[in-house]
Amino acid sequence: MLAQATNMNLEEHWQTIYKTKTTQQVSWTQERPNESIQLFEQCNLDIGDSVIDICGGNSFLIDYFIEQGYYNCSVLDISEEALELAQNRLGNSAKAVNWIPSNILNLNQLNGFRYGMTEQCFTF
Repeated sequence: MLAQATNMNLEEHWQTIYKTKTTQQVSWTQERPNESIQLFEQCNLDIGDSVIDICGGNSFLIDYFIEQGYYNCSVLDISEEALELAQNRLGNSAKAVNWIPSNILNLNQLNGFRYGMTEQCFTF
């Protein structure tokens, strides 16, 4: 996979992954990201605190945030396809999330968040 990524830009690479693979075909997706949830719970945040899942894509962490009543949530990912998969999975709940299609490396500022998770960002 990484060899393929050198021949195309990163956005194209991740768009292709999410267009051609199912959730079950990728090794990094967990239906319940327990380790991330445990780390998050240790922070004792208020439900109004701003949280972001960086490189969240189609991660199920946003499902947990919503289930727990957090309403100031964002998900950032380089792949719009991944974000669309998550939005479709969440249905109407997706409207409450700020979806940010961007490469984290291209952002000049990412502030104002009380909590940020980067579980998927540097896995490869």
